[in-house]
Amino acid sequence: MIMIHLNIAAVVSYKCPGGKLTPQERINIVNQNNKLRSQLIHGKLKNKNGTYMPRGKNMLELTWNCNLEKSAQRWADHCIFGHSSRSEREGIGENVYAYWSSGSVKNLKKTAGTNAGKNWWSELPQKYLNNPSNYLTASVASQGVLHFTQVRNFLFENN
Repeated sequence: MIMIHLNIAAVVSYKCPGGKLTPQERINIVNQNNKLRSQLIHGKLKNKNGTYMPRGKNMLELTWNCNLEKSAQRWADHCIFGHSSRSEREGIGENVYAYWSSGSVKNLKKTAGTNAGKNWWSELPQKYLNNPSNYLTASVASQGVLHFTQVRNFLFENN
């Protein structure tokens, strides 16, 4: 079982001393999320209704944060499928992804982070119903789209 626990924020380097991801894996994860966030903010992604999501603004590009990686890895090393306690990640959002396979962990590891991202972003076209206000409400949460809303982070305003 591979567990990916991913948190992204801003710093300048893709080299994280003692980290388990390679610089290229980090770059791939950040690039994937920035590409999808850009498509979203430019109104190029559709929800489950087939409606384009509203255009937005003020959604900054992401860069990697080694401290968040370390925090996520610390929890993933417990091999518990579930979220860490809020006290262990104060002020930090969190998505959890698990993948079971009989394949080589070494080969799966190279794409585990981007596979997790694909899974989380797939909630938009598969589950996310039209929400013109772009507010995260109990009704939106009940659609099973909280992973998508976490990586999207509801950071933009409607035009």
